Amino acid sequence: MDANHLKIREEYLRRWSQGFPYPATPDIAGSVARRLEREARPASLLRPRLAWGVATLILLLGATLAIPPVRAQVLEWLQVGAIRIILSQPTPTPTPVATHPLAQAGIPTAPSTPRPYPSLADLPGETSLAEAQSRLRFPIPLPAYPADLGEPDRVFLQNLGGQAVLLVWMDPEELERIRLDLLLMGPGAFGEKFAPPVIAETSVNGQPALWTEGPHTLYLGGMYQQVPLVVQANVLIWTEGEVTYRLETDLPLEEAVRIAESLETVQPEGETIATAEPPMTATPSPTYLPLENCPVTQPQNPPFIPPPPYPAEAPYEGEFWYGTEALWTMLRFDGRWWALPYHEHARGGGGYVQKVFWWNEDYDWQAEPIPEFKVTLRRLDGPAPVFESTQATNAYHPEFGSAILTGVEIPTLGCWQVSGSYRGHALSFVVRVEK
Repeated sequence: MDANHLKIREEYLRRWSQGFPYPATPDIAGSVARRLEREARPASLLRPRLAWGVATLILLLGATLAIPPVRAQVLEWLQVGAIRIILSQPTPTPTPVATHPLAQAGIPTAPSTPRPYPSLADLPGETSLAEAQSRLRFPIPLPAYPADLGEPDRVFLQNLGGQAVLLVWMDPEELERIRLDLLLMGPGAFGEKFAPPVIAETSVNGQPALWTEGPHTLYLGGMYQQVPLVVQANVLIWTEGEVTYRLETDLPLEEAVRIAESLETVQPEGETIATAEPPMTATPSPTYLPLENCPVTQPQNPPFIPPPPYPAEAPYEGEFWYGTEALWTMLRFDGRWWALPYHEHARGGGGYVQKVFWWNEDYDWQAEPIPEFKVTLRRLDGPAPVFESTQATNAYHPEFGSAILTGVEIPTLGCWQVSGSYRGHALSFVVRVEK
């Protein structure tokens, strides 16, 4: 979970805690001290130890109750995988949007009151089952029960703080009615639901699961946003490995569990599922450039200026815009990527990691949460594996607007060519990766 994500969750918890009623802080320290005076007895070998214990307890209680959110209410919750169930309904204090702390920071805020679950027509990210599987880091299993269910009628890729996919089956007798839907949430995704009327513990394939019934509020997380929804149906939540499953249906618990336990990973008929992450393959260049001659990318002449509403100059000191209106990025004047974190578990046995932002004048971060973007890295000054990835997500910041965000892994230091492609448009630049 990134810093912006944590900032949003912290702000929501702060707002909720302000809405909880609580009494004035009692004078615990004074009350205990007076009782000790009244009940004073001759000293013994145990009295000093007891006195120190009581004093420590007083200090801990006083410090804890001095924190308003803790004093307001200790939230009880249950959690399975990426879904947390808060057992009480929050009552956030209404705050004008103009003075909302997130609005002041330029971050989009969620509505203060829940809204009905959106219709499929309003849901972004619709794609095919094969395309969804090719872009996810985890497999998409399908229910083998009921036997007439088949493949989902609608598939939606989502960014919920991590990769997610929603599978929807429509009622064959009422085409506008959803028969059931299954949400798969990968690592990093999260959701919170509040005060469902019925909560029951159960199991799926011997693993703990939770079952809820009745209307409740659901918050699904995404980069820089949380969307509150009202859910009416029954919900079964369980995990398998790093993936959290959320099955929503009008069926009873026994049938829902039977569906969950029937999941099988299958290949869609007539379609070929590509691997989500193409393996890195060593592709040596015919000749290598000396590192000191690394042709790092310089500003264009005349300088590239993005179309409105993007700022005419890059928002950060020491950086410049580079590219065309069809695809551009932000680079450093010195052409260096330095002090990058090194991950031992990166693909290929370890590598330096970097985030790269890309822009397209028609890209909308809300309409396309998981953009179809490909990034490739090739080393120019020596042999190294080629890095390729089709994993991308959405991003937004008031300083640079709507953007595509990719993560890259660089096996070694050196001179690297970075290439991106989106909707038939391509852009390449060269950077020098240093310690």
